[in-house]
Amino acid sequence: MKNWLTTTKAPSVPAKVPAKAIASRAEFERKMAEFRRATGKLESCRIAFVCAKTAEPFDVEFGRASAAEIFKVTAIEKRSSSTSSSALIAASAPAVRNFDIEAFSFAGWRCPCCGNGDFVRCGCGQINCRWRPMREVAGRRLYKCEPGCGAEGPLSTMHAIDASEAATTRNKPMALSATVRPSLPAAQAPRLLPRTK
Repeated sequence: MKNWLTTTKAPSVPAKVPAKAIASRAEFERKMAEFRRATGKLESCRIAFVCAKTAEPFDVEFGRASAAEIFKVTAIEKRSSSTSSSALIAASAPAVRNFDIEAFSFAGWRCPCCGNGDFVRCGCGQINCRWRPMREVAGRRLYKCEPGCGAEGPLSTMHAIDASEAATTRNKPMALSATVRPSLPAAQAPRLLPRTK
């Protein structure tokens, strides 16, 4: 009997891509940062604050071009007091991330309501501008969370902060509303032709 089995050639292995052709992660991040700066599409996030003097809520938007940079203040906007931060979060459901506090530069941060340039975060989660003076009680300096939960305690160093994804309407396509949609011409009542005989 004849042996019909034959050996086959191993499939050819593709040539290795030169190391120069493979862009490093750092090079990619650098090019993305240049692109973001050129287009103005920064990585951005938003932190909700409350003025301790007027109880008015406001948001501060931060932006950066790459993960190697720190977030800088790009906008400070008052929010209508009828919209609470919990209602705003529930309505839009933005992604919330926890950041190291060192990832942010608060240069230029100011409360738009009272002009104070410092803030305090309470254990209840609310972040107030630090307009209220601290009280001295038995040799300890205490800060009261108002408006908020009313808790009082000493200040300590903040190590982390939560920020939600900044939803910018200018980047999202606008849906047509009923008033914007073009309407068809109004239907005219059929006209009868006059009788000629």
